[in-house]
Amino acid sequence: MHKWIVAALCAAMWVTPVLAEVSRKADAPNVPAKQEAPTWPLPWKPGAKLVYDERSESVERSDGKVERMASTSTATISVPRVDGDGVVQRWQWSDIHYTFENIDAATEAAARGLADALANMPLDVRLDKDGNFAAVLNTADFRPVIREHMGKAFRAGMAKAAADAKEKPDPELMAKLDAQLAPMLDMMSSEAFVTTLLSKEPQAFNFMGAGGVALNEEFEYDDQGQNPAGGEPIPMIGRLKVSRSQQKGFVEVHWTLDMDPEQAAAVIGDVAQKMLGDKAAADDKAAISKVVPRTVDIGTDTTFLIDTATGIVHRMVRIERKNIGDKQETESTTLTLRKQAGG
Repeated sequence: MHKWIVAALCAAMWVTPVLAEVSRKADAPNVPAKQEAPTWPLPWKPGAKLVYDERSESVERSDGKVERMASTSTATISVPRVDGDGVVQRWQWSDIHYTFENIDAATEAAARGLADALANMPLDVRLDKDGNFAAVLNTADFRPVIREHMGKAFRAGMAKAAADAKEKPDPELMAKLDAQLAPMLDMMSSEAFVTTLLSKEPQAFNFMGAGGVALNEEFEYDDQGQNPAGGEPIPMIGRLKVSRSQQKGFVEVHWTLDMDPEQAAAVIGDVAQKMLGDKAAADDKAAISKVVPRTVDIGTDTTFLIDTATGIVHRMVRIERKNIGDKQETESTTLTLRKQAGG
């Protein structure tokens, strides 16, 4: 599948920085009188199909080491049906190619295994009547596959750690560690967590809906992000600016989201605690609390090129930064329209 598959297998998954994305677009800001606020049609008619070239990259820097995972693929977005509740939008990926730099063999093998398992699995999402993202419809298809391959990745990591220490795996210790994986895998395959992983790209892609935001004004608004542990929504600050493109008939949109550092630190701690499970020792929980960074920098920066005659996104570039303590990670995804059909 696309980049979230390999990103989810990074070593940072022990305390995951994949924390939030907006659940829906905030109400459009008030438009001053006589100020132009372009709108465009929603392109989602039954049978509509858009084909994009997708390029993704995840770069992690920590302790002087740089790890990079990249992919290219063909992303096809189609509309199997439109009903009284809105639109069902289907995402499918093909012709997927991965490259890895400075990634250990166990992590690479686990990433490729998960990618192969999900290669032909479509992702179905619902949009509301205004074209805004509403929900992922088929998380049940993904959850057992993700759990299985996450487990394989963690066990491979434990075996590698033993090999690096030139020790023979202690069966009793490995059994204990395997039991401790259960709450982590429970959370990483939960409805909330898998929804967060699956929804980032469709949420961003559909964010602008049918437009209606005044040109050349930067608007700031409050929003709420999803909590992958299923807890309270995460307060976020959004900023949005729409301007005419040099390409006639198009607008460019610049959209940013930033999370409050103190709120983010609290969420990371909560996620880590839930990974450990209720039966974890008090000393383990205390240790987690000590290592959770008190300052974090997590946010996204997304730009769009939209045809105002059709409402079709011709290009989307989404960059997500996750800087936690001394670990810096950047994930980028670029969608470039190749062709459209139907609708």
